[in-house]
Amino acid sequence: MHQVTSSAATLRPAAAVAAHALRLSTDHREGPKIRARFGAMKFSWTETLNATSPTKATGRHHKHSSVLKVRCWVATHHQHNSNAQRFQATGIGIAKILHAFYQFCRPHTIFGTIIGITSVSLLPVKSLDDFTLTVLWGYLEVPFLRWKQHAFLAAFCIIFVRAVLVQLAFFAHMQQHVLKRPLAPTRSVVFATCFMCCFSAVIALFKDIPDVDGDRYFGIQSMTVRLGQQRVYRLCVNILMTAYAAAILVGASSTNLYQKIVILTGHGLLASTLWQRAQQFDIANKECITPFYMFIWKLFYAEYFLIPFV
Repeated sequence: MHQVTSSAATLRPAAAVAAHALRLSTDHREGPKIRARFGAMKFSWTETLNATSPTKATGRHHKHSSVLKVRCWVATHHQHNSNAQRFQATGIGIAKILHAFYQFCRPHTIFGTIIGITSVSLLPVKSLDDFTLTVLWGYLEVPFLRWKQHAFLAAFCIIFVRAVLVQLAFFAHMQQHVLKRPLAPTRSVVFATCFMCCFSAVIALFKDIPDVDGDRYFGIQSMTVRLGQQRVYRLCVNILMTAYAAAILVGASSTNLYQKIVILTGHGLLASTLWQRAQQFDIANKECITPFYMFIWKLFYAEYFLIPFV
């Protein structure tokens, strides 16, 4: 009977300590008080307790020792959470800075340039035997050019670089200097140059539609400032629809059945998609202008996948 009573008496302090430890681990309001009273070092308290408490201590000493250990653990736990939150906030700030830099670099223009150069550079290639290290190195020799001052110079730069330089210069570079073949224009490169002249003109005109207020304020006489947003928008859509109609006629005149199917189907789908988006576009809604402008860039990307079939 004495042994049972002694065991029960031993279990009561242990249960009380466990309950107190659970309350401290879940009660976040005790964190500042514990840090102010005991500090945040876990092992220093443990070493002190082990040094001052005898091995055969009473139940009361064991209780106070366990409470101090739990409180030190809670203080350390709160400090760890605070460091984790600061680290997470720093990571979010760095991610926002990188995202802003990514948007500032205008990635859609970079992707358009890479896709255009790749597509035109493949036009002189006639077989898989042409893919050598010399050819790949010649493809990487890419000059870049860009102006951005006045409205006319910006439009001229876009048309010249994306419609003329990208098509003719890189075609000649691959044909004559890399593949060592005589320079002779093909049907596909002539079509690409003419078609991209239309697309580049549309990009040069449409990019000024959302900037009409700033251009008017700084005295930049763009086409949007002179003609108005609605007229420039209609002009851009008409130019693109005319270019797609010409592409369909070129595809219909092709002698290769597979090329004819790809050209007619591809340009027909792109033209119908453009027409549907144009019917839903509202020039008065500023939130619709940027998505439509990016949609034009997507049409620009898609065209380079159809040009090799011309």
